[in-house]
Amino acid sequence: PITNGARSSDFIYDGLTLSQDSTTYYWRIRFWDSTGLVSNWSSTAQFTMAGAPYAPSSPYTEGSTNPTKVSDTTPEFSAVFSDPNGSDTGAHYEIEVNTNNTFTGTVMWDSGQVATGPITNGSRSSDFSYPSGTPLPLDGTTYYWRIRFWDDSGTVSNWSSTAQFRMSGPPSTPTSTLVDGMNNPLQILSLNPKFSALHIDGNGDNAVYYEVEVNSNNTFSGTVMWDSGKTSMTSTASGQQTPDIAYNGTALTGTSSTTYYWRIRLWDTDDYVSEWSTTASFVDYKIEFLKFDGVKMEGVKIN
Repeated sequence: PITNGARSSDFIYDGLTLSQDSTTYYWRIRFWDSTGLVSNWSSTAQFTMAGAPYAPSSPYTEGSTNPTKVSDTTPEFSAVFSDPNGSDTGAHYEIEVNTNNTFTGTVMWDSGQVATGPITNGSRSSDFSYPSGTPLPLDGTTYYWRIRFWDDSGTVSNWSSTAQFRMSGPPSTPTSTLVDGMNNPLQILSLNPKFSALHIDGNGDNAVYYEVEVNSNNTFSGTVMWDSGKTSMTSTASGQQTPDIAYNGTALTGTSSTTYYWRIRLWDTDDYVSEWSTTASFVDYKIEFLKFDGVKMEGVKIN
């Protein structure tokens, strides 16, 4: 019995299964009294089911979006927590870091579900640190990561969009190796050739030092004609050809048509050094003298 003017007891829902998916439902109620007469329906009421948090947004590595130069071997990650239920807070997170943007490569880290202090709805989380036990090498590798949150109701979001970061590291191997502006020339026109190469750095760093080796053998086990050692040069932006580097080794005679082999490597502003370039070559030019004595040149053809 419900006393006239009093609230009924609670009636437990017993219909189709409801899901925690943020759906809004509408309901109404009517009563019969003890004489069997029925009331009109109540006004329409509504309720919204608890829902999963939205996919985390604005993922940051070291406080930036997709940074290209991370020097911290245990970087920190964060993202914005949002939930359709305004009063919900973020309670747990999971982060995955992988070598492949489809997360099918090497798993560098999977945090699993980790508890965190409450994250206010619509706010950025605190920084979550990569584990110190497995530091990331400073080798220029690009890694991919994503994050998801659980709210205080225990429902989990979808994964965030895939973010990425590149570790600080050395320049790429120099390419476009030129001698006097030519690639592997079969004849050079100078006893003091000039060398250059294309500098590429995934971190966007400039090249500031070079080393050039010139040798009589393509394995660099022959006569050392020149080894410049680590030498400073005009700062060269990534994607640019280095300035010309003048030969400063054992004198080239220009009479032997000798083939020499050379290679170059570069240091960036962080003092990381690239691999040696592929072996390039040039041919020391040969001068031949012709002497004509008492010969009439009319009708003579020289090839």
